[in-house]
Amino acid sequence: SLRRSPEMLRSLGTAALRSRVLSKASSPILRIGAIADVGAALALMHSQRVGALLVTDSSGAGPSRAAGFAPECAPVGILTERDILEKVEFDAPLASVCVAEIMTGHSEMSFAAADDSLDEVLSRMQAGGFRHMPILRGGLAVGIVSMRDVAHAIVEMSEGEAAKAAASVSAADLCTARSRTINLGSLARPSCIEAPPSSSVADAVLLMRQWGAGSVLVPSRGSSVGASRRACGIFTERDYIRLLGSAAALDQTIDPRQVELSRCCTAASELVSATATTPAIQCLATMARARIRHLLVMREEEVDPSFELGESDEPPAPPALLAVLSARDVLAQFLPSPSAAEFAATL
Repeated sequence: SLRRSPEMLRSLGTAALRSRVLSKASSPILRIGAIADVGAALALMHSQRVGALLVTDSSGAGPSRAAGFAPECAPVGILTERDILEKVEFDAPLASVCVAEIMTGHSEMSFAAADDSLDEVLSRMQAGGFRHMPILRGGLAVGIVSMRDVAHAIVEMSEGEAAKAAASVSAADLCTARSRTINLGSLARPSCIEAPPSSSVADAVLLMRQWGAGSVLVPSRGSSVGASRRACGIFTERDYIRLLGSAAALDQTIDPRQVELSRCCTAASELVSATATTPAIQCLATMARARIRHLLVMREEEVDPSFELGESDEPPAPPALLAVLSARDVLAQFLPSPSAAEFAATL
């Protein structure tokens, strides 16, 4: 079954990702001027719930007039959640840092043409390690496609033999496929990164920078996720943007080194999770619908028979965490090219 799993998902990916990218791009173009301050950018990203802003040359225009929605624009760069996470110093006043100082510049960006297929775009996203790609026509950005758009395109392909075959692939199969590619000798890294609840937000950010990760697990009880079992929260790049963006919107400054991690992570009661037997396509649909990029997969454990018979006063232990799957992990398995999927999963 595991040997056939990647082929089943690739067949669905081949069918679903033939569409032209511009027809599936649903993310609005939000722009910010290069001379605008990072605080204004964070406030805009937080209020509009977006993970990227296109940066334009705002010479001769005030930052406020160069920010907001645009039908098209000529980008000089892009500002993403990852740029914020990795490049903003903890003690830097956000109002004193220009967007141009931390953005990903034009020469480092990757662009899609309006008639590119989704599989071409997804392959480049996975290889480049980014989640948003501007779509150019005549030198102007006329749209921006995100990994969520790609996920929706695959989920919409719910009929046909390819979809039926893909439904037999489970979350456990995805976890197995992922574990085969991340354990690469000296490049081995943990599938789940955790930080004690007493840690500061800055501690979590430093861990995410160290491992190139988009999330950190936060045990709700006990000193580790293993001891906490299911009772754990999660801190993501989006949580970091929410913390900084909400403060920036009120013209306040906040020092991540002074904020306790447990205060601003997504709580265990709010987490969306799957079980090991949840179909892979359902995992992807859940992530796209809930607008999340990390899905906890819980191991299904047998209930103690003595508890069912009323012979034990101890309730069954909650299911333990099997792995945390990212949207990148899941989408990598739908790439039509096996080599592309294997390479993308190592990023």
